[in-house]
This record gives sequence, structure tokens and C-alpha cells, in this order.
Amino acid sequence: PHLARFIKAAQIRFENCGANTQRDRQQSKVINSFIDRYQKSIQRSPDNESLQEFRWLIEELRVSYFAQGLKTSVKVSEERLEKVWKIIK
Repeated sequence: PHLARFIKAAQIRFENCGANTQRDRQQSKVINSFIDRYQKSIQRSPDNESLQEFRWLIEELRVSYFAQGLKTSVKVSEERLEKVWKIIK
């Protein structure tokens, strides 16, 4: 149900690309670290619903970082994702 918002967020990110490259690199690095964890775990456990939920939280974090005006559907931060990750693992 949030796909349209995620697509809009990607569009906003594309439009703002290059506005603050240092911040974008840092935030992308954080997102990619969570994506890497997710991808390694989902290969071992493709039907894990907790991992699927974690994946959507990553997308919400992406919205939070790159398209704040759209708002997130849940509160999300690096710290919250770390807490969820500890519960999953």
C-alpha cells in the first residue's frame, strides 16, 4: 500500500540529487549497510516475515532521509532498525 509513496520518494531524491553529496553519501552508506544485512539473511531464510518487515523499514528510512516531506508511515531511525535487527537475529 505504500508503493506509490516510495516511488514519489525516489522521484524527489532524483530531483534533489547533488544538492548535498556528502550527506547523501553518508545516508546511502547507512541504507546500504542495512540492505547488505537483509540480503545475506534473506538468502538463508526467504520466507522469514520478520526480514520482510525489516526490508520495508529500510524503505521507510530511505523516505526519512531523502524525502522527509512525504513523512514515514512509522517512526524509523538507524537506532530503531538496529533494535529490530537484534530481535530478528
